[in-house]
Amino acid sequence: LFFRNPQLLEALLGLLPQGVHRFERKNLIWQGGVTIPYPYQFNAHALPDKVRDACIAGFLDKAAVKGDLDGDFRGWLLNQFGAGFYEHFFGPYNRKLYGVPPQQLEAAPLLWLIPADNEAAIREGATAPPQNPPVTHCFYPRGRRGIHSVAAALQELAQGPIRCGREVVRIEPSRRCVTTADGHQVSYKRLVSSLPLPVLLGLIEGLPPALDSAIERLRAQSVTMLHIGARRSGPALAAHWTYFPDSELPFYRMTRLEQITPDMCPVGASALMLECPGSEEPDRQEVLAQLTRIGALCDPGDVEEYRTLLIPYAYVLFLKGFREVVAAAMDYLDECGIQSTGRYGGWQYLNIERTIESGLQVAGRLTPAGAEPSNALQQLGVR
Repeated sequence: LFFRNPQLLEALLGLLPQGVHRFERKNLIWQGGVTIPYPYQFNAHALPDKVRDACIAGFLDKAAVKGDLDGDFRGWLLNQFGAGFYEHFFGPYNRKLYGVPPQQLEAAPLLWLIPADNEAAIREGATAPPQNPPVTHCFYPRGRRGIHSVAAALQELAQGPIRCGREVVRIEPSRRCVTTADGHQVSYKRLVSSLPLPVLLGLIEGLPPALDSAIERLRAQSVTMLHIGARRSGPALAAHWTYFPDSELPFYRMTRLEQITPDMCPVGASALMLECPGSEEPDRQEVLAQLTRIGALCDPGDVEEYRTLLIPYAYVLFLKGFREVVAAAMDYLDECGIQSTGRYGGWQYLNIERTIESGLQVAGRLTPAGAEPSNALQQLGVR
């Protein structure tokens, strides 16, 4: 967790009974056998000489870039960092992450993710480590429940019944009725959904044909998660997150939970979470061999736990024209008394903080005019 809203952070910390583990986030990039501090563009000094020279030359000669700068992601990256940084990192990493060429994506929804307009830091990092590198102060819930502790804490504030594990199979706006897979029906006046927007639209009975045909334009990149537990912690890449732009590696990011909190892993052992683009599970032996090669594992024989989890809607693909579809969908849903929110319901790229804020904003809008916010909302700073 890393929050910019101090009021919300203070409220959430007060809800976690076991407190939090506090740390300064350390991220790395592994490329072609070389470990580079994050962000890439601030640490060109760590690159092989030929790559470093190409990156800095491209950055200093951005005026020569002949990219499409009309709002697509590739054009923005070229305009910010030049051809060298794009060719060696931003292009291959983002193609690997999203599964489509960056020029097919709109830039605006993604810009908050990337430190930009830092010419002095890029120049300084070309020859030596930055003297004042960016520091992000992070928090992680203590205890064995991990990040689920946040959801559990919010659930404790609820004043109405919460029914988990009931899959919604149909929504009838004409009757203001939701039907679940076990045949249960729930009537509603106003409905809030955090389902992926195309999934929500696919559940609605009587969806207008024009909107029904536009659902296929709402595309997302799926991610296959690999959860790996090993008896020993590998000697290399002792960071919280490590990024992998190289195409031959089946994963693009690795989280080491034993680096984030001591509560999630036995002392001396390792708990790895790998994110692999797409829905196809990579070969297990290949994954373990690559982890051993880069030093995140000591030996494949150390692995005691290996699980996979598919996230079908992990990253929204901000393809050109998506805004019109989302706007039409939100207008229609509003007429049906439905608020679609969150990272997937709002069809946005939100971190945990902004996802929670989106839910609080909807709750605030649903509070009747002149009424006091619920105790739960007040505890979370909504007045």
